[in-house]
Amino acid sequence: SLFIVEFENLSSVNATNFEWTFEGGTPATSNEESPSVTYEQPGTYSVTLVASNDDGSDTAHVADFIEVMNDPTARIDYMTNGFEVSFTNLATNYSGVLWAFGDGILSTEENPVHTYAGVGQYEVVLIAYNECDTATASVTIALGTAPIADFGSDTTNGCFPLTIQFSDQSAGQVDSRMWTFEGGTPATSMLENPIITYNTPGSYRVDLIVSNNQGSDTTSESNYIAVLDEPQAEFDANISGGNVEFENSSTGATAFYWDFGNDSTSTEANPEVTYTVSGDYDVLLVAFNQCGTDTSSMTVFVIIDAVSDPEGDLELHIYPNPTDAWLNVALTSEERGQFEWKLHNLLGEVVMEGKFDKVSTRHDEKIDLRILPSSAYLLEFRNDKFSVREMIIVD
Repeated sequence: SLFIVEFENLSSVNATNFEWTFEGGTPATSNEESPSVTYEQPGTYSVTLVASNDDGSDTAHVADFIEVMNDPTARIDYMTNGFEVSFTNLATNYSGVLWAFGDGILSTEENPVHTYAGVGQYEVVLIAYNECDTATASVTIALGTAPIADFGSDTTNGCFPLTIQFSDQSAGQVDSRMWTFEGGTPATSMLENPIITYNTPGSYRVDLIVSNNQGSDTTSESNYIAVLDEPQAEFDANISGGNVEFENSSTGATAFYWDFGNDSTSTEANPEVTYTVSGDYDVLLVAFNQCGTDTSSMTVFVIIDAVSDPEGDLELHIYPNPTDAWLNVALTSEERGQFEWKLHNLLGEVVMEGKFDKVSTRHDEKIDLRILPSSAYLLEFRNDKFSVREMIIVD
């Protein structure tokens, strides 16, 4: 805790200037006549004062002038012999202690031995104190009865590999104990406060049996430990024109980030997106949890109804269809300039594509489909304003 010292300047009355130096203090120096200084860390510290006037100066230095003490801590250990209990004081940084044995009797001894009148459970309290603060510890002692099993841990969930400190919090005298840790390493322990490591994601049970010469007790917690894995990102898309519904099938994720490939994003689990322009869009899903991230991506092919050429229909003539070899394509329109064509499979993936400059009303294109497996495909021709598409069959 903070220790604040108000210094008193005892220099002669003819001193006009002062220079203080405070080892370990805040501030570390001062020109005030009688400054206030804060010490934040335990230890012993020296103080120096230089007093001066126009005729000279004088210095006073005192080593180990300030002593800053630690706060006390309190902890109890004990051993029973029938109704006689020997207590061990494990407190630190204290100047005095007070024991309350839970039966109305008090003691200020360091390590008292106390005899109880009979069977029962007694809450024993130790108060350790010094000039700075007090600290309290307590323990429940069961005399003439079996212990009552209970336990805790410093955490119950986290990412694998997960290491956990368990603590036996049983009430009463415990002469022996047996832990069982499903999925843990080690799988069993007889220590009071064992450290267990979990190397595989999952939910795990913990059992504790405690006993003394009066009997035993068992406590169990199913799914007490949750060992988490990194998320697995996965999704699918249902496409209807420009409307796309994304189905998120990720596992282990607590948050999501989507990039739809059209300068829009979302953090919803299952978003819906409307595209306004036909085309291929690379969609990215990032799945998050406290253990890490995972990504999944796919290309969705969106076809929006084509816009008619204002000076004439944009017509696509395809033959033969079905075909098992070459496909002849004739594109007729008053539009001129660069066009592109893409052939998509039923998953929306581009399996063939090309570009050409249309310089006349009709443009003929010959496409070799012999390398493709038998299936249905969607052929689209488009420029920056218009598009036309046709389903073809490769047999």
